[in-house]
Amino acid sequence: VDTAQRHASAAIALGERILAEDGDPEPLLSAKASRAMSLFSGNPQAAKVIFEEVLEALPRHGLQDTDLHFTVLEGLDATLSVTDPDDTERLIALAEEQLRLSRLIDGPDSGRYANTLAQQVPNFSRAGDHDRAEQLAFEAAALTDRIYITPHSTKAGAYCQLAAYLHLRGRYAEAVERYAVANDINTRLKLSNLHVEACFRLSGYAYSAIGDQRSALANLEQSWQVLGDHDYRVSPTGHASCGVRA
Repeated sequence: VDTAQRHASAAIALGERILAEDGDPEPLLSAKASRAMSLFSGNPQAAKVIFEEVLEALPRHGLQDTDLHFTVLEGLDATLSVTDPDDTERLIALAEEQLRLSRLIDGPDSGRYANTLAQQVPNFSRAGDHDRAEQLAFEAAALTDRIYITPHSTKAGAYCQLAAYLHLRGRYAEAVERYAVANDINTRLKLSNLHVEACFRLSGYAYSAIGDQRSALANLEQSWQVLGDHDYRVSPTGHASCGVRA
């Protein structure tokens, strides 16, 4: 983190020089967004202030509806989910803006748009707008079906998000079908990160709920393996995975 912040400080200094010499504000605003990202894990309130500052500055410099605009929206969304999780009105507004912007920049038939659709499902679900959450979840999965003819991590992510939504709504039989798609892709691609771990672990819970204990145990074993890959077994997530396996 300290290294990231040192790099961000150097980038800000360079951006300030470019702004003074050439009048181009983009490098400075981009560097400030990077600073906010480096602060997120340790000081989310400070990150929030910077993201808000950059977001407010973008229209003044003609930088709205750009990749930088999208990056700042993503960062602010993640930050507010930590600092202001009950501000559902703002989080939904940010979600809709990200959807609009990704559709504009990336196109409605792009992998990034599919990922953006999937990533907004939890925001609408937490806000109680389950109709919108379900629409986005199914749309994201269907879009990845059209885009990817071979296994791809974006398709795995979309299917896992759809499965998690169905799981949350108590639709376990539907959920395990989608978890199976995601877990198969993750296995075939040999992916190992905490998102993959969560998909295996949650699928274990869903399989258990429908009485398929063999599949539940197999997926929880995969969860445990991924946790070991990242030295994360001694953690609340590790304890949860271990407890259900027992």
